[in-house]
Amino acid sequence: MQYSYSSLVEQFRNGMLDVIFCINHCAEKVSYKEMIDVYTGDWVTVCSAKSPLLTIEDFKPLNLSGQVIIKLEAGTFDSLAWEANRSDFKPTYSVITNSLTSKLSLTATGVGVCRIPSFLKAYLPHDVKVIGQPYYLNRKFQCTYSETASNQNSDILLFIDNVKEVY
Repeated sequence: MQYSYSSLVEQFRNGMLDVIFCINHCAEKVSYKEMIDVYTGDWVTVCSAKSPLLTIEDFKPLNLSGQVIIKLEAGTFDSLAWEANRSDFKPTYSVITNSLTSKLSLTATGVGVCRIPSFLKAYLPHDVKVIGQPYYLNRKFQCTYSETASNQNSDILLFIDNVKEVY
């Protein structure tokens, strides 16, 4: 299932979900949980294959000034504002969507640019291209689970053991 980050937290708190995968800003909103870091690597910026941004030879975050940024979260921690302040670029505004598929579709049609973890580069549709170099972004993906739920359900415990073994 795929939910918005706020829905994930609500469903998890209400006991409807035993395990969630989300970015750390989402996972930190859940109490009574255990977390496993599943991705802490670099991120990349992507744009439409027709974007003029692809013609910039020495691409820097400052080149994103005036662009629409497409993102998934609308949480209290705004990573875009944090990065814009740190890198001195001024995006026009941001569009918030609820799935990676819609994020990449909006990017492909030229609505704006977005950030994705580097490991997704291999799975990009043909009409979305990476611009610039990979960079560190203050976020990571985590597997968040309830210790209580995993103790009550052997399947969850087995799943969590497998996640721990891989990551």
